[in-house]
Amino acid sequence: MISIVPFEIEHYQLIEIDEIHEGEDHSWIYNICDHKDFNALTAILDGQPIGIFGYYTPYSTCARAWAILSPTIKKYPIFLYSSTKNTIDTAIGTGLFKRVEMTIKANTPILKRWAHKLGFKLTSNLGSVELYVREV
Repeated sequence: MISIVPFEIEHYQLIEIDEIHEGEDHSWIYNICDHKDFNALTAILDGQPIGIFGYYTPYSTCARAWAILSPTIKKYPIFLYSSTKNTIDTAIGTGLFKRVEMTIKANTPILKRWAHKLGFKLTSNLGSVELYVREV
């Protein structure tokens, strides 16, 4: 059974990162973990992190949603969708944000579908990544 626990940096160090994230630089996670507006959860299966997701506030009235996934979590698409949706809805529910953003690789159709299912709309193509926004 998958459980959700508060994120700890060790979860990032232990997760097997899916090929969908290949070439991405995740060093930002070390810089924002202690940020007061950083909220993250980890999905754990059999003691192993299989997904990390959350949001932080890069500037006033905006939350930036993010996820780092393992290949294993793709076997649980309903869990993945509902967990990330709940996290994003929690950010919106605070009433502090006018928008939630996420950037995804431009050449990943599965992530584009996921963004659309979560209520995000493509707003900008920034070359290798695309900016998706969900207005509140």
